[in-house]
Amino acid sequence: MFKHVQKKIESSQAFMKDTHSGSVVKDKDLSDVKTLIGVKDCVMRVYDENDATMLILDQLDESLKFLAANGL
Repeated sequence: MFKHVQKKIESSQAFMKDTHSGSVVKDKDLSDVKTLIGVKDCVMRVYDENDATMLILDQLDESLKFLAANGL
């Protein structure tokens, strides 16, 4: 279970890092259509996967509480 929690945390962090870096418009050429489409894709990916992400975070929270209660 400990490895499963670690794997989920790592995948969640990777998802957040990827979508954050893709959605930030600072230092991007906003006159380029491909850049704007890339930003929109990242924002839509976050929007579309919101429910699944919230479920994963809830499961991680419960798993971490379980592990903490058992001294792991």
